[in-house]
Amino acid sequence: MADTKDRAIAAPTVSKEANLSKSQATLKALEAQPKVTIMLEKREGEYPVLEFNVNGVKYEVERGKPTVVPNQIAQMLYDKLASENKVAQLSKEMVDKLTAARLI
Repeated sequence: MADTKDRAIAAPTVSKEANLSKSQATLKALEAQPKVTIMLEKREGEYPVLEFNVNGVKYEVERGKPTVVPNQIAQMLYDKLASENKVAQLSKEMVDKLTAARLI
């Protein structure tokens, strides 16, 4: 296994409200997945920690710190950030169009 001394390992927790058997199965499946190291850029005004919940299993990823997570959690993060970026881009394009049409 790769040396992880400079990286945090995201420790999953199971929420009390979750279906315990489903959460335990999910935790087992996530822990069996290949692990990847991710690092979120720290930005002013953004939450310092992102949380991901899969069937009652929660992972927390701290911005600015390399963190080892299961592959599925990394994919969820990528999808979330890509979606937010797309929404931001569409919003900017809409403002530009409305401004050009002098509607705002």
